Amino acid sequence: MVKIIKDLFDDMAGKWTGTNKIWFKPNGEINFENDTEEVIEFIFGGKFLLHATRMRINEELHEGSRIISYIDKDEMFKSTWIDTFHNGVDIMIQEGTDINKLSLLGNYKAGDQLWGWRTEYHLKNMNELIISHYNITPEGEEYLGVESSLNRLNSVE
Repeated sequence: MVKIIKDLFDDMAGKWTGTNKIWFKPNGEINFENDTEEVIEFIFGGKFLLHATRMRINEELHEGSRIISYIDKDEMFKSTWIDTFHNGVDIMIQEGTDINKLSLLGNYKAGDQLWGWRTEYHLKNMNELIISHYNITPEGEEYLGVESSLNRLNSVE
């Protein structure tokens, strides 16, 4: 694994807590705001990064899991995403090729239309992580769908 990727994964690993903001439309009106608990950890001997999340929306528990890998030979990130809120029983596959930031692009079906979904991880410092998820309409319009503002549970000095 490329050192810059290994360092990023090492820095993101840990237990996080914070707030999600969720938008269903590009009008800027927040539909939901809730607390979230997130764990990012290495699995399978450090080959993959598992990102697990738990949140409540209208008192109902929702969970999600993303598995991320970096494929050296293809020089790309690849991830899978499953959850109990957005995807039903579908699995979203996302890919990204910029080693300077963890940005993943995939798509999902809404009715008979194909929508895009981009996820970006931004480690502001060792104790603050922002995860932004952008919805991309079939026409290519992009807007913020979910933003998670997280703080590490056990601060790193």
